[in-house]
Amino acid sequence: MKQDSDSRLRDCDLVIDSLQKMQGPLKRLVEENATAPTAEIIGYLADAKLGMSNFLSKVPEEDRKKVDQWIKVVGSADNDHNGKLDKSELTALSKEDADLYKAVGDFVGN
Repeated sequence: MKQDSDSRLRDCDLVIDSLQKMQGPLKRLVEENATAPTAEIIGYLADAKLGMSNFLSKVPEEDRKKVDQWIKVVGSADNDHNGKLDKSELTALSKEDADLYKAVGDFVGN
């Protein structure tokens, strides 16, 4: 269990590190009004993609299916398509889905 956790953390670290390193080259890209990413930026994106892919490959299929289904349920309740559910939209969710929506919102700061 500890090895799996450590492996997932390394994957997350790779994503975060790659995205942080990419900030400087992206700023230069904007400052230079460039229209195409540099090889350096593409490399950082590839590293971030690899880390994310490795992380997601370790998530059990059953859990991914549950998340996909929950996202669909929440999306179908979002009548005004603003990415957030108001009180009236929350009533379309089951208590379990609504509680999870609120917990995720509290976690990510929505």
